[in-house]
Amino acid sequence: MNRTARTILVYMAIVFLVVVAINVSLGGAGQPEELSTQAFIERLETDPDSFGEIVLKQQSERIEGTIDPAALPVGANPEFIVTYPGEFEDELTQLMLDAGVEFQTDAENPSIFQWFLTTILPYVLIFGIFIFILMQMQGGGNRVMQFGKAKAKQVTKDTPKVKFSDVAGADEAVEELEEIKEFLTS
Repeated sequence: MNRTARTILVYMAIVFLVVVAINVSLGGAGQPEELSTQAFIERLETDPDSFGEIVLKQQSERIEGTIDPAALPVGANPEFIVTYPGEFEDELTQLMLDAGVEFQTDAENPSIFQWFLTTILPYVLIFGIFIFILMQMQGGGNRVMQFGKAKAKQVTKDTPKVKFSDVAGADEAVEELEEIKEFLTS
């Protein structure tokens, strides 16, 4: 593997590790409690006043919110997440409206980092791999896009001419070639 390929692989590995480290550091601590859709509906029907702020996230098909800590057991996390099927969004919205619970909707426009990761980075990677393959097909980075150029050496009058007399220790070879020459001319 040549130096360019190793350099590209090292940079790709570093980027991958940085993305994994960011993902791990942003996601683990203080996770809200995950409620089932049925548990959320039952709480809506039995105690709609216990809900605090509720946000309906349309893109990821989740409901995030808080429950009044007084309505929970001691030490329970007041934050919750409900994941629902996409087809169920209209019914959940109607249930929350019927229960008189105030909620907000969030269309979830992605951050610049998320937009870059999902929109631009795949194209950059595909383009980079394509260029890398082209470079490998051409035998390195110095001859990219020189498909039809000949690699033949040009012979000029200044090219040195080596004779049998110039080669030391080839007397037997000279004799054999003389015999071949005689055979061909006779």
